[in-house]
Amino acid sequence: MASTIRIALLAGLFVATGCSVKTHGSLSGDILNFGEVGDARGALAYPTSVESEVRYPEISVPNEPEINEFVSEYFNNRKRCLSAYRERRQAYGDIVEEVFRRHGLPEELIHLAMVESAFLPEARSNKGAVGMWQFIAETARRYGLQINRHVDERKDIEKASEAAALHLIDLYNTFGSWPLALAGYNSGSGTVTRALAKSGSRDFFVLSRKKLFPKETRDYVAKFMAIALIHRDRTPYLGAETELIQLASNK
Repeated sequence: MASTIRIALLAGLFVATGCSVKTHGSLSGDILNFGEVGDARGALAYPTSVESEVRYPEISVPNEPEINEFVSEYFNNRKRCLSAYRERRQAYGDIVEEVFRRHGLPEELIHLAMVESAFLPEARSNKGAVGMWQFIAETARRYGLQINRHVDERKDIEKASEAAALHLIDLYNTFGSWPLALAGYNSGSGTVTRALAKSGSRDFFVLSRKKLFPKETRDYVAKFMAIALIHRDRTPYLGAETELIQLASNK
């Protein structure tokens, strides 16, 4: 009961600050529609206590103008959004990080939940994607989540994060880079495959400049990279970070 109340309060905070959940525009229905990626894993066992021996590469944030633009945008116009994200991450970020650590994934992938759902376990898009990781029903079931009249495990932080980790692993193993995996998470693996075939390059930002991805996807990856950069190296943003801490402490 207490956790439900806390989630409701945090959700209210995020709406009040003007940071409502993004529903991916026309792409909402395909947020996690990766027919070509992954396999039918059946029901997953929770919790998974066995730690993977595989360690996936850390995320490299390149010096790209679109990333820098979003860094400026967050600090100039969305400081309260970042503050609300910081508050919500304190509430249950440890759960997500532990799941990712167990699978050998970079813990910075936690920031994807900010871009997907504003870190809200109860988020629902206008196309039916649900939860912090915005799974549509088909993909959720593929990765072992139960959805029926009585339960929707897309709203379960640990189980949905487990499914998201497996999904991200499949995408990374398919495309070989985190920017391309993130693009697939947003627009589907088919979009990434077609972009690669048209360009011959495997650099997401080369493909992005050629507009081989929808604008939604180009912005999606750049936003993720901007948030990761902000939380990775706060030195250039110390004044703004101090303000974020003050905002969070004054709630």
